[in-house]
Amino acid sequence: MRKKYSISDKVMLSFMTIMIMITFFGVNYEMPIASNNSDEEWHFVLSVDSTSQSYIAARDKLDYSKIYFNWGSVTAGNLSAIEVEPYGVRGGKYVPVGTSKGGHKIYAIYNTGKYSITNWALELSCSRASVGLNSYQGSGLAKGVWSPDSVGLYTILQ
Repeated sequence: MRKKYSISDKVMLSFMTIMIMITFFGVNYEMPIASNNSDEEWHFVLSVDSTSQSYIAARDKLDYSKIYFNWGSVTAGNLSAIEVEPYGVRGGKYVPVGTSKGGHKIYAIYNTGKYSITNWALELSCSRASVGLNSYQGSGLAKGVWSPDSVGLYTILQ
């Protein structure tokens, strides 16, 4: 006579089988690591009276992560808010990559700090990325660091 297995017995047997398979085959999960994440300094004199953006020198964009942007300090002025906009470089030209269709997306930042800028550079066939900056309130010398690829968890601009 065959033994009848209850539902809980079947669940336990299935669970044990899965655990043995995991132990036997192993699980290899690697966190995606951004490829171009070294910090590079930037600094600009920004004026609320200016109508043009200042662009950080473009760097290779090697993965689909957000752009890391750190607004570190303000000196010599009363700059209290800046605007940032993600750009890509395609065919030697800076193009907006703030939306999935290549549109402009400008973010206002009211405090110094670390940010992740949503961008669509690689999806829009841009091999390099940059950030455009302008004053939103006040004028002064803004300084910080950035990288085209981000590995940390920061305030997300999206």
